[in-house]
This record gives sequence, structure tokens and C-alpha cells, in this order.
Amino acid sequence: MNQDRKNDRLLLWITVLLWFSLYVYTPYLSPHLERLGLGVSTIGVIIGAYGFSQLLLRVPISIGDDRTGRHRLFMLLGLLAIAAGSLLPLIHENAAIYLVFRALAGVGASTWVCYTVAYASGGRERMAQIVNANNLGILLSFFAGNILYMALGIRALYGASIASAAAALVLIAFWKPRNGETQPAFHWGDFLRLLKNRPLWLYSLLMALGQLVVFATAMSFTANYAKELGAGTLALTLLSVAFYGAGMLASWLTGRKMFARWKDKTLLASGFGMMAVYCLLLPVMQSPAGVIGVQLLGGFGRTVLYTLLMDKAIQGIAPNQKTTAMGIFQSVYSLGMTMGSAVMGWLMDVLGGYGAAFIVMGVISVVGAAWCLFGCKTYERTE
Repeated sequence: MNQDRKNDRLLLWITVLLWFSLYVYTPYLSPHLERLGLGVSTIGVIIGAYGFSQLLLRVPISIGDDRTGRHRLFMLLGLLAIAAGSLLPLIHENAAIYLVFRALAGVGASTWVCYTVAYASGGRERMAQIVNANNLGILLSFFAGNILYMALGIRALYGASIASAAAALVLIAFWKPRNGETQPAFHWGDFLRLLKNRPLWLYSLLMALGQLVVFATAMSFTANYAKELGAGTLALTLLSVAFYGAGMLASWLTGRKMFARWKDKTLLASGFGMMAVYCLLLPVMQSPAGVIGVQLLGGFGRTVLYTLLMDKAIQGIAPNQKTTAMGIFQSVYSLGMTMGSAVMGWLMDVLGGYGAAFIVMGVISVVGAAWCLFGCKTYERTE
């Protein structure tokens, strides 16, 4: 195995460990905070700190990465932030500790921009590979987290997060970027030019729309709906496994050459189309098994969008500006992550339940598909 391939595999495993460390405890965090006696609004602020710190930091981190070219430094700092954050609730538990804990996890997640550009600048197949590693890390975290939580409780999950981040820190010491860590200097004028880049904004807003739908459904209220239908702990775990398992298949297929025959706008519209069908089928399902089944469709559609839009966001961008472009892309789609559950909760209050709210999300996905078909026609793939 040549050195480049060895380094590539190493970075993929570091990516798996990164996302494992961030997700191993998340399905159990909110119920645990409730058992500690924290109010719903306080819990909402704590959970939201993860997305808020990403919203604030992704662009500054990406600019810093482009100005220095030192991917590894930012990755190391992100992993240290995750480990430090997960250590805090092992020492003491209160609202302030958990707020800092989740904010530090968001700092670690913000460095995802460095991983994607360091690995995926070589084209769509490589973007699909690193998205697959992302999905694998989250998938493994659900399996391991369920076993550890049932046997040892949530404190063991914080320990697993620290161990995973520490393992990634060890591996990253042996990883070397393909093109080294030097590149042409990034200037503030480059940032201003990126802000005027219409394709970048188009792909960012499309992903924000997709994330809004996903965080309104699969990442939040789909689980609540399944609980109302009688889903237990195992069924809820399978719900997450179905979503990310289908995502792994989608990212693998998206990187295959057979997809090169399809126009990008068609593939993107298909991703939104699958999410639309997923949302429209959810209220029809009357058992946890049915919800798990349609979850496969949602996970597949979301990952098709995620892989293709991340790849297109940095197509044609100069090498010394790619991380900043990715930072803008990921910061914009963080808005969808932040707003999704709030919009869904408001829709449920206004419309009187899950059914109509899921249908609205389906309609939003149809709008996304139409936007892809007619808005992306000017920016077809050039590679």
C-alpha cells in the first residue's frame, strides 16, 4: 500500500472516531437531563449549544485553516475540545456544566470542514468515501451506545466519547495530508469573492432546506411519533440504525461511476423526492416497524443530497479557498439544523398534530426538488 492510500485510510478511521465520540451519548442525553430535574427550556438551550457553537465557529475555523494550511492543527484542537467536554459531566453535573459540555462538542464538530476538504478535494468519489466514514461512525455509536447504556449507564458513554477522541488524537499524529500543509496565502478579498459566489449560495441554501426537513423529522419528531405508536428502546435504536445504514448505502452508490451518467440536478431532485415520499408516508404508518421502514428512504435521500451538495460546494474553488467555501456551506446549512425542530413544533401546535406537520415537510421537500431541477441547470457538473 503506497503512502497516500495509507494516509487516506487513516483519515477515514479518524473520521469514524470523530463522529463516534460526538454521537455515542446523544440519544440518551435529553432524558438524562430531565431526570436531573432540569426544565424543558433549559434542556433546549443545552442541546442547542451544540449547533450554536458550530454556527459561530465554522467560518472562522475554515478561514484560519485556509490562511495557515494546517488541517491537522485544527483537527487536534477539535478532538481535544470533545475529550475535555465529555470529561466535565464525569466530574460534576449541573446545567452550566452540560451547557459547556455541548458547546465544546460543537467546537469539535465545527472542525468537520477541515476533514472534508483535506480528504475530499479530489472529487465526488472521495467525498462519498468520507461521508460514508461519517455515517459509519454515527452508526457504530448507536450500537455501542445502546449496549454500554443498558449495562453501565450514561457515564460509560461519556467515557467512550473520551476514549474515541483520544484514539483519534493518537492516529492523527501519524496522518500526513496528501499535499502537505502549505498552500498559497488566503486573503480577505478571497472571502469577499466567496460571499459573491452564486453557486456556493445555491448549494448551501438547498442543503439548509434539506437539513430543516431532516431535523424536523428524522432527527427529532419521527422518534416521538414512533414512541406514540409503542416503540421501545430497541425500536428507537433501529430507527437511527435504519437512517444511517441507508445513508451509508447512498454515499457508497453516489460515488460509483454509474451515477456519472445522471445530471446533478436530477440526482439532487431525486434526493429531495425521496425525502418528500418519506415525509408523506410517515403519518400513514401505524406501527413502529412501518416507521423504521420508511426511515430507510429518508436516510437514503438525505445522504444523496449531503454528498452531492458538499462536493458541488467546492467545485471550481481555488485550493487556498476550499476550506472557507466549505465553512460557509456548513454554516448556512446549520441554520436548517437549528430551525428544523422549532418549525416542526410550531406546525404541530398550529395544525394539531403529527400528520399535517409531516405533510407540510413533504411539500417543502417537493419545493426543494423543483428548486434543484430549475435552479441548478446553470451550474451542471464540469469535472
